[in-house]
Amino acid sequence: MRDTRCQGVVMRDGRLLLVRHTNHRTGVEYWWLPGGGLEAGESREACVARELHEETRLTVSVERLLFEIEDASRAYQYRAYATYLCTTQSGEAVAGHEAENSATHTIDALGWYPLYDEEAWEPGFYEPHIYPLLKAVQDALR
Repeated sequence: MRDTRCQGVVMRDGRLLLVRHTNHRTGVEYWWLPGGGLEAGESREACVARELHEETRLTVSVERLLFEIEDASRAYQYRAYATYLCTTQSGEAVAGHEAENSATHTIDALGWYPLYDEEAWEPGFYEPHIYPLLKAVQDALR
């Protein structure tokens, strides 16, 4: 089991890029920051850039670590979530693929959402797996 999920924050005009996944076994749709687990010999920064490209087709530069959140219970698979601020270098954001879990999960949508206007958020943003991350991103970028 992978230990740390490396994920990226990409902003455009005050809007945060999020991806929607679907679990085909359960039919559950859920929103996440784009990201995933480290591959052998890969740095966290390289992981974030690779995952962003796989999931959104964007080429990004990884600017800095915003925060790391521990989850000792592993409620959502990983022990820790390392979140990095990224800047788009090229590409247009489109739904890519979920390489690690492609047999059971797909990325079926993405969207740019206002980070600080919670009234414009999707209902799924208030789920316990993503809401604390969104609040931490708000705090880190204030």
